[in-house]
Amino acid sequence: FRAKYTQMYICNATRQLSRSSLFPMTRNTRGRISATIVATCGVAILAILCVDSFHSRFTLTSDRSTDFNSIRYWLPRRKQLAGVQPRSHTPHLSTNFWQQQQQQQPPRSVSLSASLWDELQTALLSLVSPNTALVEPAPGPNARGTIVQCAAKPLQSDGASKPSSKSYSPKKVSQPFVTLSSGGVMGDYNHYRTVALENTNDRAVSILTMDVLRRLSAFEPRVELGDLGENLLVEGLPYHFFRVGGRYTISSGVGSDSTAAGTVTDGIVIEVTEPIVPCSNLCTLHYINSPELTPVQRIEKCQAFLGELGIAAGFRGWYATVVGGDGDGNAGGGGGVVKVGDSIMAA
Repeated sequence: FRAKYTQMYICNATRQLSRSSLFPMTRNTRGRISATIVATCGVAILAILCVDSFHSRFTLTSDRSTDFNSIRYWLPRRKQLAGVQPRSHTPHLSTNFWQQQQQQQPPRSVSLSASLWDELQTALLSLVSPNTALVEPAPGPNARGTIVQCAAKPLQSDGASKPSSKSYSPKKVSQPFVTLSSGGVMGDYNHYRTVALENTNDRAVSILTMDVLRRLSAFEPRVELGDLGENLLVEGLPYHFFRVGGRYTISSGVGSDSTAAGTVTDGIVIEVTEPIVPCSNLCTLHYINSPELTPVQRIEKCQAFLGELGIAAGFRGWYATVVGGDGDGNAGGGGGVVKVGDSIMAA
């Protein structure tokens, strides 16, 4: 209805214009011009909607304050409910979403292999990011990584552990070893997991891979280990080595029976539960929420930083639960001590 009357309005306008001595034209010419104008407006509106949808992955809103401690992060048109992760607006969509779709559909006769999917994922990353060379190839099923840093951050008595605090920072402190259990990392506090998710075991430990930090260092040279709040930092395995539902064994070095704090670290089994979604709490890091930047520059840098972390599911990191402490992977297993230098591989 509106399109019809819009076209009639344009036709009348071109008719009046053609009657003037400046732009004489025939009836057919007026029709072609009006149709061209309508088509051009439609294409422009579609282009604006597509660009707006692409750039609205990360929307920041401020409550009359320019400090990032008061800024809340929302994915477009979705509220992040407690215990519910929103779909990722990236080439590699939420793994939980795809698993639900596959369970509802009958199995197909043709399926993509893991290696082929990794090649497709790398090709997609090359389209959305100029740093394609930093994306590492997929390792083999027997690949082994190394824990290069353990980190934890206890609850702060001055309230700095709450994201609403002006002294809050997501950075965790490096430790020589950490103790894992089904309840989480001993001596580590996460406010959202504790308050909103009631200490869910599905987020007992967070994992990050070094290929992500190398990529981020090309974007922001001041990125340091622990800035993303990871409990375990892994070298030798790319981020896409881990899969939701996959189990991985953390053990001491080959041929070593070393212990820490009197606990043997061999055979701790963890299960990846979900990819970590980029959060605006990361924008409280000193090189983003810097007093040297204007408020607009802080918001733009925050959006760019979160966009870099949101290029694929799992690039930001992975949450995992502890399912075994003796290598058998039985649910409800104990856990143990993980130290720098331990290895991690698929169970």
